[in-house]
Amino acid sequence: MLFYDKDEKIQLRLKVECIINHKNEITKESWSKTQHISRKCYLIKNGPGTESKQPTSGLNPEFDNFDYTKEQSEKGYENFTVIQCKIKTIEWLYLAAKGHRRARFDLDANKEIWLIP
Repeated sequence: MLFYDKDEKIQLRLKVECIINHKNEITKESWSKTQHISRKCYLIKNGPGTESKQPTSGLNPEFDNFDYTKEQSEKGYENFTVIQCKIKTIEWLYLAAKGHRRARFDLDANKEIWLIP
């Protein structure tokens, strides 16, 4: 993962290890905490980024409003996934006209070291 703050002139690069959860206890627990209105996003017919010949929400007409039941929203669970990311290392880079500074933080080894930018 890469993040950059233009005003602070700081870049962060995170190396992560991810677990994809689909139709398991973790997704069941997270799904149970979603609001009825939020579940609408998971009721689309085709995946995000699918091309369309006309502007569309991707939803079937019966869901393209707020008049759907919580029971109907349960179909969205099929498309629901939780991705858990554990940060392994963080690289911090500070950009400065007088000279950049860079460091790495290894969370597994509990080690911090300076690096040449």
